Amino acid sequence: MPNSYSPVPLGSSRDNAWEWIDPGTMCRQLSPLPGPIPTRDELEEVIAIELDNAGTTAPAKTAAKAPTTKELNIAGEFPWDPAITDAEEIAEFTAGRWSPSTDDFTTVPGGTVAVAPSFGNLLGAILQEADGSISRVNLFTHANKSMVSFHGHIEKKSIGSADVFLDVNSPGDNMTAMDTTSMTNLNQPGVTFTAPKAIKGKKNFTVADVTKKFAADAVFVLYACHSGQDAAFLKSIAQFFQVKVIGFKPVVAYFPPAQSGSKFQRSGEKIGLGVGGSPVTDWRKLITDSQAITASP
Repeated sequence: MPNSYSPVPLGSSRDNAWEWIDPGTMCRQLSPLPGPIPTRDELEEVIAIELDNAGTTAPAKTAAKAPTTKELNIAGEFPWDPAITDAEEIAEFTAGRWSPSTDDFTTVPGGTVAVAPSFGNLLGAILQEADGSISRVNLFTHANKSMVSFHGHIEKKSIGSADVFLDVNSPGDNMTAMDTTSMTNLNQPGVTFTAPKAIKGKKNFTVADVTKKFAADAVFVLYACHSGQDAAFLKSIAQFFQVKVIGFKPVVAYFPPAQSGSKFQRSGEKIGLGVGGSPVTDWRKLITDSQAITASP
């Protein structure tokens, strides 16, 4: 993994744009006037019905069933650009110049992994779930100590490790990357953000709509380099989502299997912590490592 990152502006060709709405610029709409005033006969009829039902006992209500909890695995979108062949990727890996891409982020957790190319898409993935149902979010992506990125690209180099470029928020944008400014802006009273497509019949949301998707003891784990180096930033994420957040001080290193043949092999790929570190058998248990840093709301 390279130790430095260079931001690039968000491209205009992306079609999954999310919007946020500043309440200071919203137009007020007047509520409609009430319906026609009822006549005396109509009022007497309503009173008669209420008197007839006065002694009726309402049926007992059954307690709502607690939602089944689940984990969400989320991956950032970081392709090689220009695209490289399997043979070229094997050569980069063998020479020690390789860096993990989207394919590696989705391979390590296995199973169902949602690729979220923006902060807005992460929020959208969470909003798809039932209230109180998310027990853990595992986010695999690139980051630095004060920002989590969801999209960018990787460029190979003839000397040294590949360069990883991170998309960042442009002025007035809060939905590309997750940083302190974007979270603060979205969490202001009256602020809503808009999904490009309706989620369960709804397009406009608040941060409260997001936080209620988590179970009471939920945890959000950032499998991203240096995500635990800035305690204040980690705390801001915990306060935004209202859950415990865990990051890691060193790089999150990826360990693909030994390469043989003409196709780049990823089956059985593992992760570990630190340059020169060792892969772990169960990536979920990295949260118990001494280099894992925890923040609470």
